[in-house]
This record gives sequence, C-alpha cells and structure tokens, in this order.
Amino acid sequence: LSIHGAGARGTIESRGPITWGCSFVCSGSSPDGLSQLFVSPQTCQLHMLQLAAEPAAGSNRCAGAAEAASLRSVAPDGAEPDAPERAQGPDEAAVWLCPSRLAHGACLPRELLERIFHYLPLIDHSQCALVCRRWYASLPACRRQLARWLEERHARQRLSGHYLVQGYSSQSRCWLQAWRSPLWAAVERQYLARLYPLYRNRDVPLLPGLLHYAVHQQMTRIGPDHLDLRVLAVQDSDRRELSCVELGPYGNAIAAQGRHGPNGPFYLRVFSLKEDVWQEDSLRPQPEAQLCTHTFSPVAPGTLFSVHGSDLFIWRQQAGSGDWHGTRLWSSPHLQNLGSLIIFSCGDMMISCGSAGNRPVRRLLVFPAPEQRSTGRAPAGHVYAQGWLRLAWSWAGNQLAIAQPLQGSELCKHQIHLWHKTADKGKAGGWWCTTSAIRHRKADFLDMAFHSGPRYLLVLFAWGRLSLFVQDDRHRLQEHIALCCHVPARRDGFQTLFDISQDGQRLAVPYGRNKIQFWNRGADGYWQARDQVRRAVSPDADADAGEEERELRAVMLSANGRGLLCGSGGAFTVWQQEEQGWQRLEHHKAPAGAGFVFSSYDHGAGSCPFFFVAASDSEGSLWVYGPDAQGKIIRKAQTTLGAPVLDLGGSIDGLSLQVAFDRRDALVRLGGPVESSAQESAL
Repeated sequence: LSIHGAGARGTIESRGPITWGCSFVCSGSSPDGLSQLFVSPQTCQLHMLQLAAEPAAGSNRCAGAAEAASLRSVAPDGAEPDAPERAQGPDEAAVWLCPSRLAHGACLPRELLERIFHYLPLIDHSQCALVCRRWYASLPACRRQLARWLEERHARQRLSGHYLVQGYSSQSRCWLQAWRSPLWAAVERQYLARLYPLYRNRDVPLLPGLLHYAVHQQMTRIGPDHLDLRVLAVQDSDRRELSCVELGPYGNAIAAQGRHGPNGPFYLRVFSLKEDVWQEDSLRPQPEAQLCTHTFSPVAPGTLFSVHGSDLFIWRQQAGSGDWHGTRLWSSPHLQNLGSLIIFSCGDMMISCGSAGNRPVRRLLVFPAPEQRSTGRAPAGHVYAQGWLRLAWSWAGNQLAIAQPLQGSELCKHQIHLWHKTADKGKAGGWWCTTSAIRHRKADFLDMAFHSGPRYLLVLFAWGRLSLFVQDDRHRLQEHIALCCHVPARRDGFQTLFDISQDGQRLAVPYGRNKIQFWNRGADGYWQARDQVRRAVSPDADADAGEEERELRAVMLSANGRGLLCGSGGAFTVWQQEEQGWQRLEHHKAPAGAGFVFSSYDHGAGSCPFFFVAASDSEGSLWVYGPDAQGKIIRKAQTTLGAPVLDLGGSIDGLSLQVAFDRRDALVRLGGPVESSAQESAL
C-alpha cells in the first residue's frame, strides 16, 4: 500500500509502501479520514489502517515542532495483523507523514476558498472566520453586506422578515429562482439547513434577514418594464355569487362568502391555488349558522378564522390535502354584533363587538395565540360603556388605538386608549392599556392611523388640523407637531392621504387640491417645513373635472422619501427629488367618466415599497412603480386587465396583488422577467 499526497510545497509526494503479504480490498473509511478499513479475500480478516501521531525514530525535529504521524495496521481485536515475517527497514516498517501535509486549506487560492464557502450555510461562516485572517478575508461579501443592511432597518422591518420565511416555499423561492437572483443559492442552503437539528435553534435571526435582503435586492434590480405580471382569475365552477373575497397572506389561498340564490344565507368557501388554477377546498364540519366574517392569520400559514352566528371557529388546512378542519373556539351572544376581527403579529386576536339596540356599549375581546389558547376558555377583555369613535391598529407593532370622547373635562375633549403587547401575562393575556388625553377642546375628532409601523400616530381633527403623536417609553402619546392641511370631502382613503417615509424623517401633507407640503425631521427631533410640490393641472381640464376628480386621494412616499406618487380621482403624477428639486417623471389622466385606484404595499415586508395604480375604465390599466438600485422611482410593469378596477389589496410577502372587479376578483402575481428582457439577459 502506497500513500500519495501533497507535500509542504504543494507537490504530490509518495510515502510507503506497507506490505501485508496478501491481497486486500478497501472497505471504507472513517468520517475524519484518519482510518481506513481493508478486507483480505484470502484470509477473510479485517484490517484497519490508522494515522497515529508518533515521533519518527531518529527524527532531528526540535521541541515544539509539529509532530510526525505514523501509519500502522491494527487488527480488530487490538493485536497486530497476521503478516509473513521478513526483514523490514525503517522506511518500510512505518510511513511517517507530517499532519501539515495532509490538509492545506490555508494555502488554497482565494478563488477556491470562496467557492467552497459558498456551499456552506451563512450560519457556519462565523466559525470559518475564526480560523485565520486569510479565511476571514475570503468569506463571501453577502454576509457583511447583510449585516450592514440590517443595521439600517428599524425594528419593524427586522421583525417582519420572519413572515417571509413562512411563504418562502410557496412563492418566494420560485420568484427568486426565476430572476436568477445571486442570493438565491445562499437563501436555499440556509433554508434547507433548518431541517437539521444542528441548525434548528441557531438560524432564527439569520434566515429571515437573508430572505428579506434577497427580496429587497432583487426588487431594486428589476429594470423599467421588465416585470412580468400574471393574472389568475378567481372563477367559481358553479357560477354562484362570491362576495367579501380575501386573499391569503402568501397569495396561495382565498376565502369568500358564498350564497345559494339572492336571498339565501351566507356560508364560507375556501379556494387554493394549485398549478395556477383555483380549486375549491372542503370544510369539515360545515357550520350550520350563517357566516358573519372571516380572515386569514398572517402569522400561521394555513390558518383561517371565521364567525358563524355566535360561534368563533378556527380552520387549519391539512398538509397534502385540500381539507380544512374546523374547531369551535368560543361561543357568545356578543359575537352577533361583531365589529372588527384583528390578528396581530404575535398571534393574538382582538374582536370588537357592539351591543343590541342603540346602546353605545362596546366590548373588546382578547384571544391569545392558538398555541397558547385552550378551547372553550373565555377571553380577556374590556367594556367601553360610552363606546368609541375610531379604531386604528398596527399588526406588525402589536398595538391598537381607540379614540373615545372624554366627559366632564374643560381642557380635553377626547382621549386615546393605546393597547400594547407586553411580556407580562397577568392582565388581558399580556396586553396593557395606556390612556392619553388629547388637548383640543374645539376640534372634533375625524380619523386616525398608524404610520411607519407603531412609531407614529396621525390624528385628523375638524377644520384641517393634523397632529403627529409619538410614543414615549411608557407608551404615552406625545404630540410632536400640529399643522393645518387640506381635508377632502371624501376620507375613505385616510391611510393613503398622508405618508411618512420608512426612516421616519419626512412627512408629506396635502395643502390644497394641487399642493403638497413636506416636513423634515432634524437631528434635534424638531420638524420643519421644507419643499413644496404643485400638481400641474391645466385650467380647462380642471374646470371640466368634477369635485371628486379634483380632490387628492393618494400621497405616497418611497422608502427613502425621495420618490412621490400623488393622485386624484382623475389623474396621478410620479415625482422624483433631484439635486435641482422635484422633477416630474410621469403624468397620466383618466378617460372621461373613469378614475384611479391607488395602493401601496411593502414588498419584502417593509424593504422595498411598490406603488400600484389601477384605472376604473373599460380597459382596466394597471401600473406598477418602484425604486431602482439608486433609489429612483421607475415604472416596473404595465398591463391591462380588461375590466374596470374597483379595489386593490396585497399579500404579506408583497408578491401577489388582489384586484376587485364588479362581479369577480383576480390575482395578479409578480412573475419573472418578460420574454424580451429574459432573452437579452441570456444573450
């Protein structure tokens, strides 16, 4: 037996030989490569060859030098193997090898080290970085880029990345692979590493951040009009009427209200997307009471909640089948006056209920997460005897705001109850309430909404008074700025009428039908008025348009606050801030008698928001705008849907868009590159 391997200079050298006096066959080796098993067909004996660390006889190596190694054959019982006796010289009796010559990973070229490291999950790169400086310098750059990118994101975006992992296998994986994302291989290896117990509890913060980063980078790399949109119509084979259609959080399921005839009771229907075709799933058991409302859980995949009469049900989709098994969680007559059903990122659910008759009493019920909930247990809650004016919630920040009139106070007219999730499970399932008085005696409360996660709460009062509130350490609301703005007669789109950039440093407020005012937050924390943008509308076109067509309906900012989309019922304009000021990129006007529908969704769960604009004309045009790698707003895609669009909705992962028409709904998926751009990339 002869051993061939790399020497100290990297050249192939031969050591040995070792003789047994009979033929042998290699049977296997140990995982560390330091032991080899051999079988002799003649004697039917098993021999093991070990690499032993023993100093060579007559070696002149000094103390502290690397020890030599010997190759010796050992029998299974520990005795020396049978071999014919013959005179053996020192070179034949034992082969001395230096351990430094067996593995020369530190001497490999940097290009080879980088290719080897690409086969490892990112979680193992931290251990490779401790070997030597050369290994640390050879690690892929995506690890360091990911760390810097996550530091720039605020807490809401870091937490929301966990929900992308839930839908990775169903949609994000195929989408990244279709675009040939340079980070797809790293995401795939990290995702598959979760199957092994060694990595199961170690990659909790790494995989969501990596997937978040990969989706963000790919979204910005999409060029103008290179994004392909796939339209999947939601059709009912029985042609029964469907209403209240809701898209699942990952775009692979929908829930709707079905009805037998125009006067029949409503019942729950669920459809799943299988090979680009919607197929109806079966519900077991089917509730007897009429359906009141339904909603998907944004946290747990394949989980649906519904209220039937006075019963609350939870439905779970069975793996590998189209069946949904339901369980009754709770039953109460209060559910017959249901208001809202809200599910937060922590898994808890809140239900607002009214009272029978004209009484203003309202109830707020808190249900813990399904894994912490016991069937039939009464939920915690709170009763508001005087009712409330408005509700606003941030599902990612686990917060709910309730505006309530304040009685018997000369200084304050309203108060806001802010419910927030805490680690203490003692009261209301870990939910605590903080009350803040609003010191506006003469202004009537109109509406409120969270922006930029739970960081800011915008409150709109009568006469165009807008207040921006920020929470302190005790979750009490502190008013940072109060200003005047233009309040349109139609306020159904309050969430999109004002906008704050994701870094929380810029606020866009409408100051009239054709003017938008920007407020910037300085390093000292104070807000100051900055630039203004005026919509260019011709007098003739403005005179022909109606009152609703001239009113602003959407003011949406990009992630960095340098891109703007503002639109009314009859036109919309895309702006970009340059060094010389705000420049108009595109302007579109709706046909006579038609309008626009606006929506903004954070693709990648807050990493890269896209703007969606749809027309309510006969063609049903759809535009998709988003930032490029330099942060400039460009048009990513444009298509026609063939019918007037009434409403837009989106999934959590941001890769699916729900489009509502007059009598049907459709799913628009963000696909791979269009055929022309794909051919150019291949060339």
